[in-house]
Amino acid sequence: MTLAAEKRLESENSAETAYEVAKQYLKTNPNIKGFTGSSSDDTPGVARAINELGLKGKVFVVGTGMPNECRELLKSGDLDTITLWDPADAGYAMCNLATQVLDGNEIGEGTDLGVEGYDNLKVSEEDDNLLMGDASIAITAENVDDYNF
Repeated sequence: MTLAAEKRLESENSAETAYEVAKQYLKTNPNIKGFTGSSSDDTPGVARAINELGLKGKVFVVGTGMPNECRELLKSGDLDTITLWDPADAGYAMCNLATQVLDGNEIGEGTDLGVEGYDNLKVSEEDDNLLMGDASIAITAENVDDYNF
């Protein structure tokens, strides 16, 4: 895989902008095979451009997305998968972390916040105040209705 753009294509956190940017880029760069988006607005916008240009199954997009925004795109097959984390689980884990801190518990490598994906925290090598879990979820047409946000 080769990074095609000399500079990052910017969506400004707008699905409409992601759609317009992707559409223009696809028209001027017909050999593009895929996009990756970091904003939850990128994925549905790019998927819409791919569909409109008749490139479904030839050009792909991966990235974060919100189930309610991407539901129809997933069910129609315009998107295969979106990734994110469940905000309710993340919120519960953060409340548990706050409780542990207030109770004077030591927080560090291996800390268990009682939620899957937050049950064996890692400490960043660059910043020992940064704790990382592994709670990403993949949402597809088959499970998108399990998530209402």
